[in-house]
Amino acid sequence: MIRNVLSQSEYDNLEYPKVKFVWHSWAAPRKGNLTLEQLYPGDDYVDWVGVSIFQQFFPWANYWGGTVNDIEEVLQFASLHDKPTMIAESTPFGGIHLDSTPNVTQTIKRGNPWDRWFGRVITLIEEHDISMWSYINCDWTSQPMWRDTGFGDTRLSTSEIVMQEWQEKIIESHGRQKFLMSGSLEPCIASTRELILDDQHPHYWMITSMFCLLAIIILHVKKVMAKQQYETIVDERSY
Repeated sequence: MIRNVLSQSEYDNLEYPKVKFVWHSWAAPRKGNLTLEQLYPGDDYVDWVGVSIFQQFFPWANYWGGTVNDIEEVLQFASLHDKPTMIAESTPFGGIHLDSTPNVTQTIKRGNPWDRWFGRVITLIEEHDISMWSYINCDWTSQPMWRDTGFGDTRLSTSEIVMQEWQEKIIESHGRQKFLMSGSLEPCIASTRELILDDQHPHYWMITSMFCLLAIIILHVKKVMAKQQYETIVDERSY
């Protein structure tokens, strides 16, 4: 299907350098003996390889959610094909405080939410030189479409620890990595419930889904990408 879409758009003849195509994997178990190579449309049709990160770090998660090994398999696959990688969608499944995870002990829930999920994502970024990270910052339980799916409340503002670490590690980039386009924590302070309308409103589903998709985009600097950005700026100024 991907090949057909790109062929119909005459991808090879497109003159839109800002249009990039992402092959995105959930990084979850596959049925039978299917390999990633069998699902991959080919290097000519892919610019970036993306993965989803939800519950793969949690040992109590259901098997269908995948494991860290499933994530690393996709990232290693991308490296073999010389493709930049992104975390195309991510959020700690069950909520930052795991309130939507009934099979977890109170001891685990009282643990550090940053170390439990966010810190491990950053470690993965460092180990595999991931170039882009998209985090879904929302209260899933307030949205009819997602209310009973188990995602929980993943707003950064629900945890003072997470807010402080995010400010330091991401926005101020005091960690090992440098992040661009990390924005501000100001939008995170407002409650999703204060921003949406009641569920009797005709556009309620559309409005709440929109908040779900407002992910915080972070770009991790790579030397090659920085060089390309510089050359692009120089090239644009030359005209």
